[in-house]
Amino acid sequence: MSLHPVSRDVFVRRTDQAGKSVVTQHLAWDPAEFLVSQVKQYDRDAKPAERQTVAMATAAEYRAYRTQQKKGN
Repeated sequence: MSLHPVSRDVFVRRTDQAGKSVVTQHLAWDPAEFLVSQVKQYDRDAKPAERQTVAMATAAEYRAYRTQQKKGN
């Protein structure tokens, strides 16, 4: 039995009200709880003008986003 919880990569897509998306990678012990905290931070507790939609993303979506960012788009 492990003394430390196993962390996992979690990929999150945040989309602002203008439709611009950001895909981020995080390490989390509990991916579901992490997603709940992201929704709380960026949607429920945010000012109305700053609210963002939060959703799970895939590793492939994250890699595509990073590739696009490196190209300057």
